[in-house]
Amino acid sequence: MDAMDQRMLKEEVVRLRSEYDSLKAAADEEQAADEILLHDAQLERLRLRTLLDRYVERPPKVEELAERYESEIDELSEELRQLQEENALLAYHESSRAEQFDHEDATPSTSRSHRSPSTRSPRVNTRRTARQVHLQAKETRQCEAKLTSLRRRTRVNEWYLSQLKGQLQETAKVMQNREHRLQELRLRFDQAGEERQRLAEEHVRTQQMLDTERQELVQLHQEALSLREACYLPAQLKKKSSMLTKFLDQEGGRLKLEKHLRGREVVAKLYRSVAQQAPECQAIAGRVKTDMDAAFANLQQLQAQHQRQLQQLHLNLARNAFSPR
Repeated sequence: MDAMDQRMLKEEVVRLRSEYDSLKAAADEEQAADEILLHDAQLERLRLRTLLDRYVERPPKVEELAERYESEIDELSEELRQLQEENALLAYHESSRAEQFDHEDATPSTSRSHRSPSTRSPRVNTRRTARQVHLQAKETRQCEAKLTSLRRRTRVNEWYLSQLKGQLQETAKVMQNREHRLQELRLRFDQAGEERQRLAEEHVRTQQMLDTERQELVQLHQEALSLREACYLPAQLKKKSSMLTKFLDQEGGRLKLEKHLRGREVVAKLYRSVAQQAPECQAIAGRVKTDMDAAFANLQQLQAQHQRQLQQLHLNLARNAFSPR
């Protein structure tokens, strides 16, 4: 009884140790899986942080987002395809192993060594057929994955092409407007060039006219200076000669001439009165009037001769003053 209890206790200890080892191994595996998940999460966080910083600096474009999502979809599709292949391989191996176990259980052990090749050929053919079906399914899944990826890329490219067409149309409109603006600016530039040429020619003409006027002004200024210098001495001479003329004309020739002119008028009035009141004395009055006219004419001649002599004297004095010594 004691031996049986000890044996049962030993078996219980062995079972507990094996269970402890299995639990410890499971805990280690779970810890390793958790560490792997934590590391993957840290990497994903770092990647997302990098994307966020890049998008903050420069906002992403639609095509960049589409390419990133397309790459993620391709990765997920590839993982799904690998999982499907692994599941298919596991199912194939399990089915092959189950068939083998069933056949071994159904066949006696004594006759296993005496099996003919004809009994093994159907199983070989079945395995070969299953292998071919598996390979064909693998190729089909690969083709479907590639076709799906190409369809997605085609849709993205079509959308991107439509966006590029819209941008190209807008760019064409902008370029057309800029071309019109450029033509207007060229026309205005040509007009400005012509106006500048005209203004330059007008400036040259104005400058020439200004130079001519300046030269004429300089000449006139020089002439004015020379005339001022030339007129200074004659003015002094005229002043002195006028004093001399007044001195020589002390008799008052002009006043005397006016006095004789009034006397002539009185004689003419007397002649008219005599002709009206005493016609018999008109002849005597006529002789008096004739003598008075002759005397007045002689006086005018003498006065004119006197003025010419004074002018000649003034001219002689001026010549003597300006003549070189």
